Amino acid sequence: MEVASLVLGIIAIVISFIPFIGMFAYVPAIVGIILGIVSLATMKSRGKNNKAMPIVGIVTSGLSMILAIVLIFVFAFVGSVSKNIITNGIRNEIFDDYDDYYDDYDYDNDYDYDYDYDDDDDISRLKEYSIGKEIKDNYSTVTIDKIERYKGSENLQAYNNDYELVMVTITIKNTDDTPTYISKYDFSLVDRYGEDYDPMIDYTYKEATLDSKLLEVGESVTGTLCFQKMKNDNNCYIVYSDMAKIKVNI
Repeated sequence: MEVASLVLGIIAIVISFIPFIGMFAYVPAIVGIILGIVSLATMKSRGKNNKAMPIVGIVTSGLSMILAIVLIFVFAFVGSVSKNIITNGIRNEIFDDYDDYYDDYDYDNDYDYDYDYDDDDDISRLKEYSIGKEIKDNYSTVTIDKIERYKGSENLQAYNNDYELVMVTITIKNTDDTPTYISKYDFSLVDRYGEDYDPMIDYTYKEATLDSKLLEVGESVTGTLCFQKMKNDNNCYIVYSDMAKIKVNI
């Protein structure tokens, strides 16, 4: 019994250091403690007096039970910290990559001319949606909730009397299983030929509440963007990400 108690105590110590299965150390530890106690209690009747082995067996078994609990919390803490570091690193990398992408002059911003010079961006090829209808892509759903005239403000006015302002209310929801970057530059106002009107989103203040950001899984955001168009143009469209169009009928 003395030897068995000692061996079980050593086995329990070893198991307690193994991640995820350390709690199983309780099985040999409990048996080792019982055998150690019985060994000490019956030692005199069995004619033995070496108490070192059962005592060591009891101590190592008890120590393994304490270590198993402590190490479970340590491993859980380290795992949580590591996960946060990795997740935040990935998110920052995603954000930085997308931020660089949207700052690129080749994208659909003020410096992009692909509607004017690229046959692939023919407005007629885009699927047309109605106001309030969800537009689905691989990562999100987009809904143009409302399109209306905007009289302007102290901060924002149309270029001249031939133009008018258009305020667009947009809702975007992340339907992917990872954080997804959205950008206000995914939206543009084009005429019937697919040529961009000069956007106003870079020159507004409180008028444009939809901003580029990283949406968490399941997160949605609603905001506004402001554009300007010719007053007599009744055949223009809000274009989303070169894949969908919604006619501006105001």
